Amino acid sequence: TGCVYIWVEQTGEDYAVVYVGMAGRTLNGRMKQHEAGFRSSKTGLERAALVNSGFDAGCVYHIYARQSETVTLFGQAGLSMAPVEELALQRLLNPHWNRTKFRVPNSE
Repeated sequence: TGCVYIWVEQTGEDYAVVYVGMAGRTLNGRMKQHEAGFRSSKTGLERAALVNSGFDAGCVYHIYARQSETVTLFGQAGLSMAPVEELALQRLLNPHWNRTKFRVPNSE
C-alpha cells in the first residue's frame, strides 16, 4: 500500500525536516534505492553531499515513516493515498532537500 517518510536533521537540540518521500512498497526497498542513488545519480550524489556535510557539522539524521491509508475511489478499492500524503507533507513542512517544490494552489 505504500508509505510516506521524512528525513529529520538534528543539530544539537534543533530539529528540521529536510526531506519528504514516498515508498511504493516497502521503506527498506526505498532506502536501498536512496543508497544506490548516493553513488550514481545526480540527485542522489547531491543528497549524499548534503548528508555528508551535515555529518561533518555534527548533525544526526532520523527517518520517520507512516503506512499510508488506502481508499476506494470510483469503485476502485485499495488505492494508496501515499502520493497525496507525500504532497500534503511537502506543502506542510516545506523540506529544503526536495528538488521539486510541489506547490498546489489552495482550493479556498
